[in-house]
Amino acid sequence: METKIAGLHFKETPVKGKKVKLIGYLKYYENKRWYPVEHKKVRLLVNEEVVGESITDSYGKFSFDVILNRDSTIRVEFDGAYKLNGCFAEKYVSVITEDKLSKVKKLAEVVFFFIVLAIVITLLIAFILR
Repeated sequence: METKIAGLHFKETPVKGKKVKLIGYLKYYENKRWYPVEHKKVRLLVNEEVVGESITDSYGKFSFDVILNRDSTIRVEFDGAYKLNGCFAEKYVSVITEDKLSKVKKLAEVVFFFIVLAIVITLLIAFILR
């Protein structure tokens, strides 16, 4: 049966030298529908080097704790099992420094402040013109 690794993502933004959780799901296709592959081993490679293995849960979910020190190619592989074909998913990941993350958070706070301010001003104008 056809399999796929779906929903491969990091729980938070990968920061250089900090631990981050990589999450995904292993699924198989049958009767025009995707189902979870339970209790099977998947392997994580970072820049073509095996760095860990994980066992899927009853929802096909797996996770890895990863530390990236540079932009990297990550690959999750499933070798296959009885009646299940092997598969893999691969993606390029850019890491940011702690300093850049701090700047992005500050920028987000400023943008949020101005959005709230615009809403308040709009409500005040609407109230005055009523």
